[in-house]
Amino acid sequence: MTRRSFAPWVARVAAVCVAVGMACLPGEGSAAETREQAQTIVQTLLRCWQSNDFRTFASLLGEDALFAYPGGRLNKAQLLDLFKAYHQEKRDIRVYLWDQFFVSGTKFFTAYQFAATDVKSGKRQAVGTGVAGELRNGKIVLLKEYYDGEVALRQYDGTLPLDEGIVTLLVTPWPARVWLRPDLVN
Repeated sequence: MTRRSFAPWVARVAAVCVAVGMACLPGEGSAAETREQAQTIVQTLLRCWQSNDFRTFASLLGEDALFAYPGGRLNKAQLLDLFKAYHQEKRDIRVYLWDQFFVSGTKFFTAYQFAATDVKSGKRQAVGTGVAGELRNGKIVLLKEYYDGEVALRQYDGTLPLDEGIVTLLVTPWPARVWLRPDLVN
């Protein structure tokens, strides 16, 4: 069996594990939003990066919203500043959403691929990102992103492919054509 033939099986197992994990998270009673409402809120927020819709982006965040990512944590005001600054530094932003969206109580999880071109260098990145968070009263109050910051750097220097727009059953930070190999694992 080739490595590629394992991909669909691994993706299904991973999706089930994520669903079970989300179901085991402690919820705060019943969710105020349905799954569809939660998905719409989260995906609309993510699409705002692509459309540069600051007003909608800000309106979907609770006043006490926290944003966490590898290496940082921001409050709502800092996240809004980041949104504005990022649109000065990047162009041609694209967000490719994953078909899977999990909800347990007020908590959610999904993934997407975020692609953008650096204004100064003209180089492009396309990084898979997992996002978990929490909704309260129709607003996002917690947003935690999981990605590998080295992917963009390696795409900029040409050692990793972009694989932009390829969103498989299992979204990973690394491009779809890159497999972890024993010689690359510590």
